[in-house]
Amino acid sequence: MFFIKIIFDKTFEKFLKDLQKSTRTEDKEILAEIIMALNTLRDYGEQLTEPLSKNLKGNYKYNGISLKELRIFTKSIGYRIFYFNFKGKTSVLLQPEEKKTQKLNNKIINNVFKKMKEWIDFLEEEEDK
Repeated sequence: MFFIKIIFDKTFEKFLKDLQKSTRTEDKEILAEIIMALNTLRDYGEQLTEPLSKNLKGNYKYNGISLKELRIFTKSIGYRIFYFNFKGKTSVLLQPEEKKTQKLNNKIINNVFKKMKEWIDFLEEEEDK
């Protein structure tokens, strides 16, 4: 079986660490769901589809790479974890956002998209070395 590499942006990494430190039951539940989703992402990579993964609607593509959301739900809470797949061998998890409405906040999405472009430029530079 082929596994993809998963990279955490510092924002996502801090979120995971905060969940790990928490004693709240709902935080433990969301952490367990995230771990299962990460294992599935590792196993399926770009083949991962709804309901767990979804491409963002709109013009959120850079160098042919789409910004996506990993969708995490428990009984009490939902999260969108913004990420992208890089050349079929790496997924970069950028930032989590609690899902409070169906509509995405444009300011948040634009900031995440900017982060995605920076990561892609970095990964392409690393590839060229």
